[in-house]
Amino acid sequence: MDCQQGPADRSQLDHVGRPDLAGRAERAYVAAVGGLRAPAEISLLYVDPGHAGQGVGAALLSRLEAELATSGAPVAHLMSTRTALGFYRRYGWVAAGEPADWNGMPQFPLRKSLHPPGLRVEARPGGR
Repeated sequence: MDCQQGPADRSQLDHVGRPDLAGRAERAYVAAVGGLRAPAEISLLYVDPGHAGQGVGAALLSRLEAELATSGAPVAHLMSTRTALGFYRRYGWVAAGEPADWNGMPQFPLRKSLHPPGLRVEARPGGR
């Protein structure tokens, strides 16, 4: 894993011990973590507050979307907190239903097309 300082990009993201999690490590701790759930859900995207606004979340989101797209998923789904709604909307995510309650916190279902019209994306052999 690349542990150099500086703005995040896809090359700085790697799997962190599990094939369904990706993150960025810096100075021997994890600055961000993300997870996927089959068939096409981003189940986790968290950025340490000390790394907010540095592009870490955007790079991780892009990596997770790419993983889903190359596995053949045409549309991705996730549940957002109210705080993160603006972040996801900036990257093309749209509402996919009414908010649901999760342990007293509203969760907002969002979706995003991973294959814009006219774009052909080949799935990786074995669905990976």
